[in-house]
Amino acid sequence: MLYGSETWTLRVEDVKRIHAFEMWAYRRMLRIAWMERRINFSIQAVLNVKTRLAVVCKQRILRFFGHVIRRDGSSLEKLTIEGKIEGKRSRGRTPMRWIAQIKTITGYPPEEAIRSAENRELRKEIVADVN
Repeated sequence: MLYGSETWTLRVEDVKRIHAFEMWAYRRMLRIAWMERRINFSIQAVLNVKTRLAVVCKQRILRFFGHVIRRDGSSLEKLTIEGKIEGKRSRGRTPMRWIAQIKTITGYPPEEAIRSAENRELRKEIVADVN
């Protein structure tokens, strides 16, 4: 399930789908039929679930972001995160960008998120506070 989740761009609907898949998997593990009236909270209590799958995805995204920012030299990944593309964009709504997702997860603007990712201790605190 988490293969390549570091590079995902999570929208609200994607997080809802991850939550739905997670609960489906839990119900399958406990062999609970879909017709049984059990609330999600009770199933999570039985399995003693501490962190949700979407939170793990967000933590992995932040760890990968910190890894890319701390790399020496000018790598393609770092250039992609920090750089801007010249020219006109296509019509329609702008897609959710990966760096904009970092802003929504951390609450910091991109420049400050880059500065905080360079400090390992601060980055570890930020990753631990993700919910």
